[in-house]
Amino acid sequence: MTLPTSVPRPGGARSRIILVLGAAFLSASLVAAPTASAGAVPAATTAATNVTASTTPDVAYAEAVAARKALDKSIKSAKKSVTGSKAKFLSKKDRKVVSKALPTATKARAKAVKQISKTSAASSQRATKALTKARTVLLKKTKRQRSLVSSRSAAYSKFSKALTATKKALAAEKKLSNGSKAKKLTSAEKKSLKSLRSKATKARTAALKKRKATSATATTKAAKSLSAAAKALQKKVDSVNKRLKQSSTTNKNVDVWGGFLCTRGYSYYSYDPKLGWTLTAAIKDAKSHRCGVFYEFRQNGKKIQLY
Repeated sequence: MTLPTSVPRPGGARSRIILVLGAAFLSASLVAAPTASAGAVPAATTAATNVTASTTPDVAYAEAVAARKALDKSIKSAKKSVTGSKAKFLSKKDRKVVSKALPTATKARAKAVKQISKTSAASSQRATKALTKARTVLLKKTKRQRSLVSSRSAAYSKFSKALTATKKALAAEKKLSNGSKAKKLTSAEKKSLKSLRSKATKARTAALKKRKATSATATTKAAKSLSAAAKALQKKVDSVNKRLKQSSTTNKNVDVWGGFLCTRGYSYYSYDPKLGWTLTAAIKDAKSHRCGVFYEFRQNGKKIQLY
């Protein structure tokens, strides 16, 4: 059965109202969209603006100056390893590698330094970035050479200290053996000192031949052998000097044992330059079968001579 055309369908008016409202909202959105899109700021631009704005010109300038100083220090160190005091630690090939890396860093520095500004944070930041990159490239290209210079200079420093110690020990031994104390040395001490002096001298000669500025291993070995010889000689010299010093400070008074020996025994007297003769003890000796006067000299408790 067909419904009459005059009779409205259920929900028809409501559907038309919803459609009209939807179209109006869509129209308003389409009109407002271009305006919002034109006025919107991208998130990346906002972030970049915040980073630049948060860094003041003074801070950016200080960072750029610090980066310049760091690069200058690296360039100076590299130059030393090519033509300066540390050039001896690198071979010709290694020096050539450093020489090729230096001009690039120097040119980058000259260009970046012009951008350092006290009034523009952005300009100083660009300079900092360029200076840091130049230093990183320089350090990367010369990494092996810097490591070699470090290890070889450390070994050379050890060798120099060992050489100085040997020179000092030999001088001390010469003074002891040829000076005023020479007469007080025992034959054993003289023999020992002579042997150690010979070993130290030979070790020094050998070490000077073995050391190599371009070889940390060879220089370290030479330093160890030289240091051992120097220590042995110095230890003996110190030992002898200590003994001589103790002897000079010990009581030098001479004790004299004396008495009259007879069938009954004897008396013991001691002599001191300040106190004179002193009766210390009277000892009976039943075995004595003769009489006579005796005396005995003793120095520091040791018998010197008996009469």
